[in-house]
Amino acid sequence: MARAYAGPPVFNGQVSLAPPAALTYNLVEMPSESRVMSLYSRHWPVLAAVVIVLYSVWVTVSPETMGGGLFVILLELGVRAAATLAAQRALLRIANKRQLRAWRYLAAGLLIWTLADAVTVLQWAVQGVPPVAPTLRDLLQVAGYFGALAAVMRFRTTTDESFGRAREVVDVAILVLGVFALAWLIFLGPAVEAGYLPVNVIFWLAIRPVLDLLLALLVARLLIAHTQASERRILLLLMLAFSVFFISDLAASMRGIYRYLSPPGLVEAGWMAGTLVLGLIFRQLPVREAGLEHREENRTPVWRVRLELLFPLVFTYAVVGILLFDWWYSGSLDWAGVGMAGLLIALMFARQGVIAGQQELRQFAALVNAAADMAFICDLDGRVRLANPSLKRALSIASEGESDWPLRSVLVETDAAMLSSMLDQAGSEGWSGEVVFQSHDGSRFPATLEMRPLGGAERSRILIAGTAHDLGEIRKRENVLRDALANVDLAREELAQLNQELESKVEERTAQLEHTVDDLARLNEELKALDKLKSEFVALVSHELRAPLTNIRSGIELLVERDKKLAGRTRESLELIQVRLTG
Repeated sequence: MARAYAGPPVFNGQVSLAPPAALTYNLVEMPSESRVMSLYSRHWPVLAAVVIVLYSVWVTVSPETMGGGLFVILLELGVRAAATLAAQRALLRIANKRQLRAWRYLAAGLLIWTLADAVTVLQWAVQGVPPVAPTLRDLLQVAGYFGALAAVMRFRTTTDESFGRAREVVDVAILVLGVFALAWLIFLGPAVEAGYLPVNVIFWLAIRPVLDLLLALLVARLLIAHTQASERRILLLLMLAFSVFFISDLAASMRGIYRYLSPPGLVEAGWMAGTLVLGLIFRQLPVREAGLEHREENRTPVWRVRLELLFPLVFTYAVVGILLFDWWYSGSLDWAGVGMAGLLIALMFARQGVIAGQQELRQFAALVNAAADMAFICDLDGRVRLANPSLKRALSIASEGESDWPLRSVLVETDAAMLSSMLDQAGSEGWSGEVVFQSHDGSRFPATLEMRPLGGAERSRILIAGTAHDLGEIRKRENVLRDALANVDLAREELAQLNQELESKVEERTAQLEHTVDDLARLNEELKALDKLKSEFVALVSHELRAPLTNIRSGIELLVERDKKLAGRTRESLELIQVRLTG
């Protein structure tokens, strides 16, 4: 009827959340003890089911041969011990931290129930007669129920909000008070008023069915709020187990009202069957809870959301309706019922206020969750209680896990003394500065961190709100800009060097050109002198030749004009010479 939790396994001094290689049951290479445990883990549900079926046939056909019921208690102890052992082995392989505490409490409850049966067997063997209620077994069974209640209340739904657990707490309180109010109005109140049985006997007869019903209803509420198929299947089996317990315990209570020491019957078969269902749930947990990265998140249908909201309202109306009907029918008021109904109504008003406040909180939470900057809330010891998705993404933290972790684990280049000083200053007047974060994948990035205190008159209750802005991209851009400026400076130096070299070349070429111009000027002067000499030479030659040529031309003219007897070719030649000399 409940389960225990032993925590993660320890191998070679190190905690491991994954199943070790030795748990991959290889029947060929496995030692004999591990082989026996493997056969047990595989076949105990079949053996337990066979035992329950054979027992049911036995008590149906021939219940008088049971011999007082010690053998039945031994059967119950065997089934519960098998389920408890299966739960303990399953806890070693559960990798999902999100539901780890819930399964621990449930396994603890199952272990306590097993101890209760063992105590009963021991008392029966020592005293020779069955113990009369209330016994240590009854106390242990109630303690086991508290473990199961703690498990169900710690089981987190996939649609819950870390900032809005108040409504869930109020809903559970209404449900618990509603179940106890209905039990009082329907069974306990009339039984106490009739005086047929002592009050303590009525209490011990009624406590287990009431707790079974309460557990079944709490699981049904969780089932309505869940969106994952794997978890819904587990919750269905859990509700089936508590429902079987409720039917069996109710039958046992009715049997105890009329006959305290009755022969064993199908009631014990129901207890064993419910325990078998719990063991089967633990047997499936390692498969269903392995790996958060494959969890599918689906949107909860609207009708299920509305049904979950109506759940507390139905119980409040049921209590008030039964109370009014009893007043109308009997003519007297049950003042205990009136007090519980008034408390339920007050809780309903408080629930509406919580829902209204939750709507505003949801808006603020959406604003914080949608912010690009990282935000968190921590205590004065540096334990981070709440972080927004931006911080979880930057630190590579799973979105559904690790809601409580030390701030020092993600701050590098900050020792414990420095962090303590920062937190003290942040808790009193605030602190701001630059830090370096390190994500779970080993990467680091700088950020500006600003921390301010949140409310609370007592120092132990002061929380610190922190916001951080990632400077990684800014630093990258600064580095790129710095590199670009360095490249510009280098290019400027190269350009200055090229300018200097160009100036040197220009000066050199200028000097060469000046030398060339000087050479050209000298050559020009020399050419002018030569030209002058040429002119003088030509003038001199012309002067010296002019007189002879004039004489020759005059002679040719006389010869041509006076000698008419010259031949034609001779005359032409002389005329041609004359023309040349004239031109």
